[in-house]
Amino acid sequence: MSFTDRQLKAMAISPKVASSLSILGSSFIIWESIQDYHAGKGSSSMKRFLVGMSCVDILSSIGWFISTWAAPIDTGARGAAGNEQTCSFQGFLLQIAIGAPLYNGALVLNYLLVIKHKWSNAHLRKLEPYLHALIWIWCLGTSIVLLALHLLNFIGPVCWVADPPECFGDSPPSSCGNAKIFATAFFCVPLWIAILMTVYALMNIYFSVRSTTRKMSKYGQMHSMRRSSRNVKEVASRAVMYS
Repeated sequence: MSFTDRQLKAMAISPKVASSLSILGSSFIIWESIQDYHAGKGSSSMKRFLVGMSCVDILSSIGWFISTWAAPIDTGARGAAGNEQTCSFQGFLLQIAIGAPLYNGALVLNYLLVIKHKWSNAHLRKLEPYLHALIWIWCLGTSIVLLALHLLNFIGPVCWVADPPECFGDSPPSSCGNAKIFATAFFCVPLWIAILMTVYALMNIYFSVRSTTRKMSKYGQMHSMRRSSRNVKEVASRAVMYS
């Protein structure tokens, strides 16, 4: 499939614009969390998960900002100014992006444990380090494995999980074809697990809040009943938007 010059230019520039905005937004979240901590407002699990997610986003956004600059010159990509090493570096950063949906799942799990299962802050603090460690071990571990297997290559317009160039020659090695397997196992599978877990948790939160407000409405005044109804609708709206 061939692209026009305008399309090639758009593929090279648009990631830089989007990633720049993403870096600014994530940096603001980190800065605001630090300011709240120094102002004596403390730090909750939710804020720390958001900071972790923001760190993941900044790293992966740097990979997207590099865009076609990291592509080896011989690929012919517009603006290509890199080599095999810069391509692998970009792919390494982009693989770390899997941490964002994983942190999103951890954040929703945090709400589920508090709202439905009535976990205290003390219980959450015990679980939190394990979730942070699991996410970062997966992000960095899978990136290192892909780097060691030489599966971080140009896929156009950026570098990510792909078979090396020699796989497209006349006599490809027997190891060719593994890129799709690793991309599915290292990115697609955890991504869908995180999505399904998020939807499941949000549905449980919604039904838990609805059950609680219905019980309260039986014994509350009319004003409390109306307020409970509004709360249920608000939670439902957030659940739909979140998923």
